[in-house]
Amino acid sequence: MKKYGKDNFYCDVLEKNVNVNNLDDREIFFINKYNSFENGYNSTKGGDGRTINNEYDEKEIVRLYRSGESEQAIASMYGISNATISRVLKKLGIKTRENGKK
Repeated sequence: MKKYGKDNFYCDVLEKNVNVNNLDDREIFFINKYNSFENGYNSTKGGDGRTINNEYDEKEIVRLYRSGESEQAIASMYGISNATISRVLKKLGIKTRENGKK
């Protein structure tokens, strides 16, 4: 939304009265149904946004990256996009190999 501006987006209610315990499953369902991970703006396949906000997972991503794993391989392990891995590394001040840096 920052990149394209909030006026270039709209919201639709896809489902009402979803039990809070089922929100992750429903998110995964709709991202899959509309293919918005591969062909849209979702940077994960859903239900896992909280995972990357977890300090343990961030440390594990850094450990994997520093051990030589590519952003793509780590993204695949977590079922998320390369962009999400890049954001985590950037947030933590990790210079990436893809930019020619160690």
